[in-house]
Amino acid sequence: MRGMSDKADLLPQQIEHLRRLKESSILLVRKAPHGIFRRKGRLGIFPASFNPPTKAHLALIRKAGRLGNLDEIMVLLDGQAMDKEITGASLEDRLIMLKMLFQRDPRISIGMSNRGLFVEKLLPLRKLYPLPISFVFIVGFDTILRVMDKKYYQKRRAALDRLFGQCEFLVASREGKERDSFEEFFGNGGGRPC
Repeated sequence: MRGMSDKADLLPQQIEHLRRLKESSILLVRKAPHGIFRRKGRLGIFPASFNPPTKAHLALIRKAGRLGNLDEIMVLLDGQAMDKEITGASLEDRLIMLKMLFQRDPRISIGMSNRGLFVEKLLPLRKLYPLPISFVFIVGFDTILRVMDKKYYQKRRAALDRLFGQCEFLVASREGKERDSFEEFFGNGGGRPC
């Protein structure tokens, strides 16, 4: 039991170190025991604030795993979300909740990112999962709209070309008018289909 306690004691220090880093980085908290090992396969990446993890998160992860033919899914806590302050549960508590939720799932890895932009996650992800492993981001409809939003980029076209050149997106819709909103978004020059 001493080993488990030592690891838990290190988590707050690891989180603080990650948050202070200037370069984009990912802390791998749990590697899937039956995930990608042979340097090939499809990695699903589900970034969110997980405050707290919800049944909707779990349903989206499960469905994406089946529909996307994913070999492993990384549940990625955003330590620096784009439009949200860290309120509610601490980052450490969120990671503990994720570990408890997925402790028996052999294809789920858990990590924490210190950057909110998806394009900034690519380099640290590639260090953990080198080519030819392919990346598939799992997002909700509201998130894909944020990914495409001009306000987050100085050189939006170059950033999105890099992002969509290196990964795919599985986008979950919600009941409602997402299709109309998406078509309106692209029709008004807000983005371009990929």
